[in-house]
Amino acid sequence: MSSEGLPEGFSASAPPGVGGGGDAERQQQLREEMRQRQEMKSTMLSHLLTQDARARLGRIASVKQEKGQMIENALLNMFQSGQIKPKVTEEMLMSLIDQINEQSEKKQIKIHRRRVFSDDSDEEDDKDDSDDGW
Repeated sequence: MSSEGLPEGFSASAPPGVGGGGDAERQQQLREEMRQRQEMKSTMLSHLLTQDARARLGRIASVKQEKGQMIENALLNMFQSGQIKPKVTEEMLMSLIDQINEQSEKKQIKIHRRRVFSDDSDEEDDKDDSDDGW
């Protein structure tokens, strides 16, 4: 046991990142890294897309941010794997968007519910059975 009454290897000080100024520094560092990644992504997209395609992607992202990010990521992945070459036109972008839409529609689950009959229709069925003469 240590002099503080704790087992060996343990200390009474706060764990790293808790308290002190380390946490604020770490958050600042994460923000800076995120900003740099976003800047690099934007630069790559501006080299990859024509002006019209870039404008369309910007409009899509302003309306549906998640879909815009999904399209951007798909474009970058396709470029890095050699599937597309720079200066993607608006028509090529629209084709890619259609493909993404088709894939996302396939992933959706559709639930068809059976209709539940009301009690009134059951009574009518019972009346019909009683007219059989049995």
